[in-house]
Amino acid sequence: MTEPQWAPTSGTGAYPSRRSSAHKAVPEKSTAPGTRSVRRVTATSAGALQSPSTPPSTPPPSGPPRKARRNPAGLIVAGVLALALGLSAGYTGVTKSITDRIPFLNQVSADVGATATVDIPNGATGSQIATILANAGVVGNASNFVREFTNNPDARRIGPGRFEIATRLSPAAAVTALLDPTNKVEIRLVVPEGFTVQQIIDRVDTAEDIPIAAVDLEAAIEDPAGLGIPVEVPDNNIEGWLFPATYVIADDETAVSLLTTMVTRTIQELNAQAVPEADRESTLIKASLVEREVRNDGDKPKVARAIFNRIAAGMPLQIDAAVAYGIGISGTQLTTANLQDASNPYNTYIHTGLTPTPISNPGSAAIKAVMHPADGSWLFWVTVNLDTGETLFSTTYEEHQQGVAQLREWQAKNPGH
Repeated sequence: MTEPQWAPTSGTGAYPSRRSSAHKAVPEKSTAPGTRSVRRVTATSAGALQSPSTPPSTPPPSGPPRKARRNPAGLIVAGVLALALGLSAGYTGVTKSITDRIPFLNQVSADVGATATVDIPNGATGSQIATILANAGVVGNASNFVREFTNNPDARRIGPGRFEIATRLSPAAAVTALLDPTNKVEIRLVVPEGFTVQQIIDRVDTAEDIPIAAVDLEAAIEDPAGLGIPVEVPDNNIEGWLFPATYVIADDETAVSLLTTMVTRTIQELNAQAVPEADRESTLIKASLVEREVRNDGDKPKVARAIFNRIAAGMPLQIDAAVAYGIGISGTQLTTANLQDASNPYNTYIHTGLTPTPISNPGSAAIKAVMHPADGSWLFWVTVNLDTGETLFSTTYEEHQQGVAQLREWQAKNPGH
């Protein structure tokens, strides 16, 4: 009986997801002083010139000569000119001092309210961080940031990672922003239920934000005990032991630490569901088959019961996903020859009982279904709607064929599936 398989969901990928906090560093606004202008004032004598040949209209006064009277308007003008010259010199010095302290007075263009994403490498010095920030438009002057970094003892706590912070910051505000954990962008890895070890390796390897290579993961897998797997697994096959979940990647994450975290989560789940230590590998095998056969959690206890019933009756499981796993191909690529190949130990059309190892990494619902299967006499199941995952369960082969016909009808109406 060829059972249509439900491929695992693809998930959202190793795209770094950001923190949802709305608290961001707010750029400190620096206002350049206005331009001062001084009006030049010039003065001329208010008296009219008289010709030497013209006699005065009145006789000159008698007695000692008078002192010339000072023109108060001239004094005012002279004072204004002196004050203007002094302010001009002082303003030049003040402007230079302000510019040194507010670097963005020297920055030609930057968007108010904009943010920048910066990557601070492990072990970066204050000078290296300053260059990164200046290139991103976070600060306007790298030298001023270095000065602030050197003088601020808290700056030593700035760690590596990716940060999203405001642009146009003062050096002090930039240091504060890098110390604020809400500005740090979390890099996340999403592992969907039913993913295989190889799919997990591929996802990590192709994630631009995760600095772990496939070769490192493959090397780590060669030591299952070193990853914390408490039982012996055939041929170092750790399939089933990497729990599907969303993982936050640490700045110093390694292949060993990442895989160990996944194994630890699986052990925690097995403990939470009271799976006996002696039954853990077999439980994961059953749960992995359940995970690949149906999509809806409500159907998982039913398919678990059907698998148990077939094993009890000595019937082959006839699960396409298991056959495909043994070959290393997708279930949609199976041929009739593949289903007849007895050399494949995962060929559940030929070999009865469970597969040698799990065929995927099951989630919590699949493990729970194995530990608490539904009551029923089902021996067959078929997914009749590949969009919704609707699955029919039956006890007789005749009933099962009716379900297969319903699937074929759906496929005819939905070409391409």
